[in-house]
Amino acid sequence: MYRLADKLLEQLKKLIRREFNRLGIFGFDELNAPRITRETIALYDRMLAENKKRFLEAAKKAYSDAVATAVAAEYREQGAMRIDDVWLDALLGAYNFVSGFLYESEAERKRLRLAEQMMTAREYQNRPLYNESLRRAANLWWTQTAHYMLDAVDAATLDGYRDCGVEKVKWITNIDGKECITCRSRHGKVYDIDNVPPKAHRNCRCYLLPVKKEGG
Repeated sequence: MYRLADKLLEQLKKLIRREFNRLGIFGFDELNAPRITRETIALYDRMLAENKKRFLEAAKKAYSDAVATAVAAEYREQGAMRIDDVWLDALLGAYNFVSGFLYESEAERKRLRLAEQMMTAREYQNRPLYNESLRRAANLWWTQTAHYMLDAVDAATLDGYRDCGVEKVKWITNIDGKECITCRSRHGKVYDIDNVPPKAHRNCRCYLLPVKKEGG
């Protein structure tokens, strides 16, 4: 289910590393508050745009896969795909119960924290602190990116099921000894499609399957 998402995340991981490392080449004499502000704004704008492009690609594939899965369970495809920029903007603009924040608002908070840390390191001419600030900011951005990639896939999957008339879905957990207590307890449970509980934690790989249509 997450195969394409994982492939796209690998691309984004390399891009994140490259983009944040690029800030490491600046000498302290090149950096002042306005320059740091401009550079961090440009950095996060690029990251947001790259994320959005790949989130949308993964979501469209997840939607198509969900429709195919629903049809195999004897539901009927209804209408055209509705996964587009408007759909993604609505998803990213909504409060996320797992992450606990709004996507772009959190991106701006991360940018402001990085800019402040860069200015502090410059003030004290502390290159190790500067490099550690970049490393930590890159890791935090990766965590946010990975979470929202999976969230986009999950949301698109549910919409694909809905558009085929699916009313109930079954929670599937990979029982491998690494699953959390909550995910294990949900394995095999059936939920109304509009009443599926939010995932218990970030990077959850549990997924949903349509319950076969009655009388099918």
